[in-house]
Amino acid sequence: AEAMVGLADSYSFLATTGVISYEEGWGKCAQLTQQALSIDSKLPAAYYQLANLAFFTAFDFREAFSMATKAISLNPSHVESQQFLSFLYVISAKRVEAQKHLSIALEIDPLSQETQFYSAYFDYMFEDYPRSMAQLNMCLEVNPLNIPCHYVKTLCLLKMERYDEVINYFNTIPSEVIVPGEMTGSLTLAYTLKADK
Repeated sequence: AEAMVGLADSYSFLATTGVISYEEGWGKCAQLTQQALSIDSKLPAAYYQLANLAFFTAFDFREAFSMATKAISLNPSHVESQQFLSFLYVISAKRVEAQKHLSIALEIDPLSQETQFYSAYFDYMFEDYPRSMAQLNMCLEVNPLNIPCHYVKTLCLLKMERYDEVINYFNTIPSEVIVPGEMTGSLTLAYTLKADK
C-alpha cells in the first residue's frame, strides 16, 4: 500500500510539472490511491493523496482540508499532511494556523527539502521576500533541480521588482527543470511590469 501511494505521488508530480499529461498523471494517482486504501484504509499517506486529488483536480478546498485533517488524525507526525494543511491555511490567508502546521512539520523533519520549500512559500505568501529567497537559495544549493523552488524564486524576484533577473533567470538554470508554461508566465509578467513592449 505504501509503495502504491509513493507511486501515486510520483505520477501526480509528473502531471503537475507537465512531464506527462494531466489526465494520465492524476488518473494513475487516483487509481493507485484507491488500490492502496483497499489494502490499508488507515494509511495517512493515502488520505494525503486524496487531499491533493481534491485540491488539484476537483478544486475542492473543503474536501482537501478534510482529507489532510483525516491523515493527521491517523498520524499527527505525517509530515506531508502537516505541510499541506499549512499550505491550505496559507492560501486562505490564515497565518497563525499556517504557522502552527508548518512548525509541526519542521519539528518532525527539519531537514526535509519539501518542508524547507513550504517554509519559503509561507514567507513568500506573507510578503517576506528576502527571507523566502534565502530559504529558496538554500534549497537550490542542496538540489538545483528543485522545480517548485525555481518558480517561487522568480515570483519573489518579481515582487522585489528585479525584472531583469527574472528575464535572464531561465538561461541560468538546468533546462530539464524549465516548465514552459511557468517560464512564459514569469517572462510575461517581468516584461509587463518592466513596461517593456
